Amino acid sequence: MEYLLSKSYDDEMTKCLIITAITKIHSNLNFIELDFIDNIIQKYSRDQNVEIQQRCLEYKKLIKTRTPIAKNQFTTISDDIDIDTSLSFLDNFVNQKISQGAKEYDRDRYEHEKNIFNKGEKELVIGPYQAPELMDATPSKNSNKLTSLYEDRQDHQKKVLNTELKVNNNGK
Repeated sequence: MEYLLSKSYDDEMTKCLIITAITKIHSNLNFIELDFIDNIIQKYSRDQNVEIQQRCLEYKKLIKTRTPIAKNQFTTISDDIDIDTSLSFLDNFVNQKISQGAKEYDRDRYEHEKNIFNKGEKELVIGPYQAPELMDATPSKNSNKLTSLYEDRQDHQKKVLNTELKVNNNGK
């Protein structure tokens, strides 16, 4: 838990939730004396974030009065939970989306696409790379057309410039 709290998060609320989790777990253990938890609470009760400070102060109050957190479905660890690993509760939702035009999940295709990137070289190449092939430098028919178009454009710009100079000189 201390490792999780030492990491930086985009949202400081994450640290608050970790401290709340520590409080709930420690409450389920009847607040048995654990030095590492005391150290965490001491350290974070002086944190810059007032929300984190508040959670630590609440923890200190609970441990001082030995007030257990009321046990409910969210704070009690139970071994007799049935977990639906097939996720059958999503069947209606999935069927509805398929009927609306969504693609059906294809596990084989997923595995195939996932393995596409795993093919090829598995090791870092430390030798020299193959030299690139040189391109043919002879002009093609298309390049002559482009050159011709470019030259035509240059000629046009010169004519326009000469015309503007003549107009400006005649106007003096």
